[in-house]
Amino acid sequence: REGVRAIHAARRALPALAPWVPARALEAGTPGLLALLRPWAPQPVVAVLNVTEAEQRLGAGALPLPEGPLADALSGRPVALDRDGIRLPPYGALWLTPAG
Repeated sequence: REGVRAIHAARRALPALAPWVPARALEAGTPGLLALLRPWAPQPVVAVLNVTEAEQRLGAGALPLPEGPLADALSGRPVALDRDGIRLPPYGALWLTPAG
């Protein structure tokens, strides 16, 4: 239950996830990753979902990510984007937003 409440709270805090903001599917460049863009200035959201039972990496530069430091709106933690990209655990999800 707490997990669902946390997801609901994160969703309410992001105007980009309002029902009237269009979603656009993105090519993640990795089989097993689903990526969606919700464009809302100044805080767009790029959702990345690993739909496999194996760890996946989202390659650096694979998606049009917001400029500057990134955070995961689901966990509230910063997201480290290094030259190898971003690691997603099996069935993991990230809601990437500008940090801050």
